[in-house]
Amino acid sequence: MPIHLDTSILRTDDALVVEVHQPSAPGRQHYGATIGPYAVTCRPSTRLESFANSLRNLFSFGLYSRFFGNPSQWKKLRTGLLHDAQQSQSGVSEVALQRLFLTYSDSSKLTVAKLNNILSDYERAKTDPNWQPQLNPKFTEASQNPLVRAARSLHQLTRKLTAEEQVLKDLAVARIQEYETAQQEFQGYMADTARGGANHRPRGATREAERPAVISELGNGIYAAKAMQHILRPGRTLQADDLSYFFAALQREAQSANQFVPADQPDARSNYQFGYKMANWPTQSVGDVFAEARDGYREHMRAIGQEAGLYAIPLVLQGRGALENHVVLVAIDADRKQINLLDSKGYSLERLEGAYGNTAGLKQALEGLGQSLFGQNWNAQQNILQMNLAKQQGANDCGAFVSDFARQLLNGKSVGDIERTFDVQQRSELRLQAAQTIKEGFLDNLDEDVRFIREAARENADMPKLLRSYEPTFEALQKPDNFLKG
Repeated sequence: MPIHLDTSILRTDDALVVEVHQPSAPGRQHYGATIGPYAVTCRPSTRLESFANSLRNLFSFGLYSRFFGNPSQWKKLRTGLLHDAQQSQSGVSEVALQRLFLTYSDSSKLTVAKLNNILSDYERAKTDPNWQPQLNPKFTEASQNPLVRAARSLHQLTRKLTAEEQVLKDLAVARIQEYETAQQEFQGYMADTARGGANHRPRGATREAERPAVISELGNGIYAAKAMQHILRPGRTLQADDLSYFFAALQREAQSANQFVPADQPDARSNYQFGYKMANWPTQSVGDVFAEARDGYREHMRAIGQEAGLYAIPLVLQGRGALENHVVLVAIDADRKQINLLDSKGYSLERLEGAYGNTAGLKQALEGLGQSLFGQNWNAQQNILQMNLAKQQGANDCGAFVSDFARQLLNGKSVGDIERTFDVQQRSELRLQAAQTIKEGFLDNLDEDVRFIREAARENADMPKLLRSYEPTFEALQKPDNFLKG
């Protein structure tokens, strides 16, 4: 049986204690897990520890980690997992466990989210002897000092685009003009054929049925290029439409990769399956968002013919008080029957539930979503994985991080792997990478088609052939999980 933890008894500031298994001491609650000879218990933070936490958040003195960061807890956890591996004869060696723990810092606080991610990594190692956690020796945690975050935000707002960003932005501007011109020329061609001009025979309803796919794809190109422009604005928030176009492009990329899976390896196909839900308005409750996501997930799984891969939900949260709107990633992992919650601010599920205007009942809604998809015995405490450390440095980069989180999960990374990534260079390139994904998903595919559209509209040649090539596109646009409809 996989080891899992019952987090329902914990407050967000409770401390975890790994100790020899014994009846719970007065004032201390059992944590619902025995790891080898050890039990995990919890206790409320002391006043001194809570005060240190406040100082750490305000001044980044590091006192919080010194009070909570107890290397002996990490040593006991390693010993307990090794004991479990030997008892279960899983084949996980001491060397493999050492490699896993090298990706974590034993000088930091052992938290609920971190412990869950460690156990998730451990379960992966038990089932796949070749699996190795990602180690990024350049990893740096994002500062949550309000003054540092404010300075970072101002720097982003005033910085100049890099050479690569400027090239992409210029390309987006040029493509918008090109697609708008092509639309006008194609519509003129359609009007001419409908009137039965000198070089055409009228095709009536058949011609009108072909029209939406071409117009819609050109329109998608225009809005995708505009999304690239928005994403490449330093220090600006990504809008819901920008995120939706990114996820649509990522889905196209996954579908394209899926076409090249060898026929004799059907199991490999699930690695490339990817569905998504459009980003919601921040005023929409999480209950309504997940109700729509449940229906979209099921429709997507019916469309691909198997319950496999990832289904991504960019969840937009409504800011209140001093908080701005925020977006986190909820990703359903159909293969492992898990729900991943990745927040670039490193907020816990409980903190998110109380901090934003539309997150009331978030924990219950996630549990209901998992049970509706995977059965009533689905265990939320075991199968909701959260990121623990903050990654976001500025005030408006959450959307860029959500985009990268989705790509990393699609590429087979675990939540624990993502926990251990993002050096300074990686953070600075997230917007560039998101814009590049949209370019490859939309603009590159349109380049050749636009040339044919404009030549055919001018010379009245090859248009029927081109329109036939759009029939699969027109059919794809009718699928419920594709928001890009004509």
